[in-house]
Amino acid sequence: MEVPEMTWDEYPAGVYNRVERNFGLLCVVAGTVVAVLLGLVAFACDPTVPGYAKIVVGVIGLGLLGLLSSVARQRCRESKTDPYKRIVR
Repeated sequence: MEVPEMTWDEYPAGVYNRVERNFGLLCVVAGTVVAVLLGLVAFACDPTVPGYAKIVVGVIGLGLLGLLSSVARQRCRESKTDPYKRIVR
């Protein structure tokens, strides 16, 4: 099957847009992770914060981490058997 010439002309612009979007998303996620980790370290090392508050925040963090890993694992498992994976809109 022949690909129209216009498709080849537009192809680099699409690639650059995806690279820019992915780079921007990566920067936002990395910055957020660093900010949260620094905040947690500052919170954990603050002697004025009561111990029960540190325990509560730790349990909430572990719960969120467990939920995130569960969703990621399920998405990965389902993507292998997705019947609509190759359909392009």
